[in-house]
Amino acid sequence: MAAELVGGAFLSASLQVLFDRLASQELVDFVNGNRPFDRLLKDLKIKLLSANMVLNDAEEKQIRNPSVKKWLDELKDAIFEAEDLTAEIKFQALECKMGGGSFSRSGTSQVMKLIPSPFSGFDNGMKSKLVEILDRLDFILKQKDMIGLREGVDCRHSIVRLSATLARESGVYGEFCSRLDDSSPINLGRTRHLSYMKRSVNNAEKFKALFDAKYLRTFLPLGWKKESEQFPWNNGSGIKQLKGLKQLCGYLCISGLQNVLHVEDAIEANLKDKKFIKRLFLKWDSRNPTDDSQKERMILGGLQPHRSLKELVIISYGGTRFPDWVGDNLFSGITTVSLNNCKNCCLMPPLGQLPSLRKLHIRGFDGVVKVGAEFYSNGSVIKQPFRSLEVLRFGDMPQLKEWTFIEAEEGAPFPHLKELYLIDCPELVGSLPAYLRNLTTLYVTRCQQLMTSLQRDQHIDTAFPSLRSMEISDCPQLESFFEGGLQFPSNLNELSIINCKRLFADRFHWNLQRLASLTWLRIRSVYEDTLDSFPEEGVLPITLTSLSISNLPNLKALNSNGFKQLNSLKQLWISSCEQLQCLPKELPKSLSYLFISECPLLIQRCQRGRGQDWPNISHITRVRIDGEFI
Repeated sequence: MAAELVGGAFLSASLQVLFDRLASQELVDFVNGNRPFDRLLKDLKIKLLSANMVLNDAEEKQIRNPSVKKWLDELKDAIFEAEDLTAEIKFQALECKMGGGSFSRSGTSQVMKLIPSPFSGFDNGMKSKLVEILDRLDFILKQKDMIGLREGVDCRHSIVRLSATLARESGVYGEFCSRLDDSSPINLGRTRHLSYMKRSVNNAEKFKALFDAKYLRTFLPLGWKKESEQFPWNNGSGIKQLKGLKQLCGYLCISGLQNVLHVEDAIEANLKDKKFIKRLFLKWDSRNPTDDSQKERMILGGLQPHRSLKELVIISYGGTRFPDWVGDNLFSGITTVSLNNCKNCCLMPPLGQLPSLRKLHIRGFDGVVKVGAEFYSNGSVIKQPFRSLEVLRFGDMPQLKEWTFIEAEEGAPFPHLKELYLIDCPELVGSLPAYLRNLTTLYVTRCQQLMTSLQRDQHIDTAFPSLRSMEISDCPQLESFFEGGLQFPSNLNELSIINCKRLFADRFHWNLQRLASLTWLRIRSVYEDTLDSFPEEGVLPITLTSLSISNLPNLKALNSNGFKQLNSLKQLWISSCEQLQCLPKELPKSLSYLFISECPLLIQRCQRGRGQDWPNISHITRVRIDGEFI
């Protein structure tokens, strides 16, 4: 139990690190003038604060309540994603600042030509990722009431919570403990994390201290520069100085790889012999795309790491295909791969060959039109591709039209896939992989051409027998979940349908009554001209405990007949329904929480003691209108 609670303490400390980072002057200055991005970051802070309010209660309950433990795990993953993203944003801010750039957006046009914009080529990728994190946090936070988490609960266990300072000093969350600069010599004997500011070191003697850093886990140079005065050795070939850092272990980040002049320098860095590096982060600058994809591939080939690597992240690589080591099955220990913004790439690497790969994120491959056999292997015989994969994310693939699947010696690929995310694949048509027996979460959004998800000869319960949570959003052409007519898996617990006009129009054939386990339903962004009333009688299952209806601008009334059989309904969210005029005369007696927001006509009728609909909701324990409990 103590181990579980310590995990909670680390999570709380991680949140504090996030709050500190969001409030840092570098980040504030960096987003200054970019109002949409600033609003998103403020929204992130609000959601994190909301999570922090119930963290004590969650830590107390997780031991005896598996649902709370699962909720905490989901929250942890989202927080760590947010931490990685904000670290990258802050990294960009420092890189801009240390490179001589300015955060100012004012001044003469002559000056502006000399100042690189921090958000040039940066907004869309970061914004998309941030929106994805916010959506995930929103989904997680809406579940906290369902599992009974309360705000402001004191932790009763006598375990000292780690402060953000202690977390940073212990090196747990990746803040840097030491920095090479022009001041007095620094003792690196017990340093775990070290940053090198690009213009702060003018003396190569400073780097000799690195050889005494026996506990060094992270060495993060903030970009390699071509100019010799920016990096003191070998006219911009500073990357090869990594050759001497044989004891580097843990996490290594190398950025600015577009400025490596010679392939030999990458080879001489000798990452292949650094067996203690477990996480490798390789980044090119997307603002300066290459015109020599062959050289890019050879540089990445020269940066081949040791086979003991556990996690690989590649960002803005400019080659048209990957070198052979990416996906080589000799990297038997790799568990996580993230490939982002590789816009020139037209072929997927054979990642199906990695026997231990559990998480795979692929985003921003503009040149990929088809995901085919090359994704599963390089032509060699693989018994079962992606045999350990549990999480797969495809995102921002504007040209992807087809995803084909293969049969192997021991059956279909993805035998252990639990989570599948398809995001921003506007040209994708066809169907999803067949027979994902362990899939529990399916998330499909902004796949505008997707019309069906299963082939006609597949039965939904045979294909997805373990599916528990599904969200389909912004897929206007999707009419049915499989060609034979719409059905949802019978074991489904949670379902979200957002801005899917054709799918919603066919709601009378959803047959949700057969879903004996469905307890949570969200309907959002329905733009029907004649939607006078919802839900119609028989559309919703009697098993529902939570229902969310939002952004139905033409909805005028909630149908009493659609609610009368919902005897298990406990929570009801209604928001952004500007024409909604009244509530049903009889809401379920089981209802204990009612949330109403941005429904101006309805809000007037629900005022305590004087609203026309108050008698219909006075029995509800908690009523919240526009953020205030009444």
